[in-house]
Amino acid sequence: MSKKLLLSGLAIAMALPSLASATEVKVGGVVQIQQYISSDTTAQKKRIEGGDVRIAVSAEETVGDYTTYATYRLDTENTDVTDSTNNTTTFQSGNGPNLGGGLVTSDNVGVGIKGDFGDVKFGQANDVQFGEYANDIYAANPHLGSGAAWGYTGSFSGVNVGAIWSPDTNADLFGLGAEFSVGVVTLGATFGTDGTGPNSAAEQDNTIFGGKIDLGGITVAAHTWDIDHNSASTTADSDGTAVKVSGSASSWSWGITATDEDAAGGTAGDQKVTRIDLGTSWAGLGVDFRYEKTKTPTANATDWLRFQLSKSF
Repeated sequence: MSKKLLLSGLAIAMALPSLASATEVKVGGVVQIQQYISSDTTAQKKRIEGGDVRIAVSAEETVGDYTTYATYRLDTENTDVTDSTNNTTTFQSGNGPNLGGGLVTSDNVGVGIKGDFGDVKFGQANDVQFGEYANDIYAANPHLGSGAAWGYTGSFSGVNVGAIWSPDTNADLFGLGAEFSVGVVTLGATFGTDGTGPNSAAEQDNTIFGGKIDLGGITVAAHTWDIDHNSASTTADSDGTAVKVSGSASSWSWGITATDEDAAGGTAGDQKVTRIDLGTSWAGLGVDFRYEKTKTPTANATDWLRFQLSKSF
């Protein structure tokens, strides 16, 4: 009897590694540290801060034609720390001079299943942002994909589609989007309605439409967006356009972006931003430079230069 139990135990022990290997677990992350030089007199002109500082864990298991998965990510949020005595503000990835001690939040939390039918995710669902091709200086659809929801993405006959829904007591949103390509041209659009919060009477409708052209090494992209609020909302409507030209040469990538947003109606809320990006890699590090200039009708133009080193793992 003891021999049978021993053999059974050995068989179970030998089977455990094979059972465990059926689920593939991946751990990764990124650390970005940035040096800013700014012309903004209301903030510290030279500052060091953390960019994306995060660790992500994912697990996948394939059974027949389907793959189940789970995702989880920890983010360290940027915290602005004001020194009232010296009238300065430091921008850091934490609330101390060592870039540590910042607010750690969870993100991209969810479980799902995917296959030939597409990808269904339950939790922090996939973003529905089709059409937002010319950078993200302004969030054309800020809430679609940022709350607890059911989400779906799929591709049928070359058309990519997406949908997201969240009940009133959570993010209170619904969105649909699609994109397709014909040769070197890609077009996309998204429409969503968002309650701006749980059980909120204030609602906003978000519409995005955009396109891009791949010219072989150079991409020209543009999109427009419109955000309309209902009568219960105190937030002004906004709309805008963005255009971006980007490309790569050797080990370098580059991009030039121009945006124009009207966030208050008429010309009073006009804000124009121009951005230049340049990046490469060296010894496994991402090396990036960014210059950005902002102009508004009621204030002097401000600009800043950012140098960033990053490491993904």
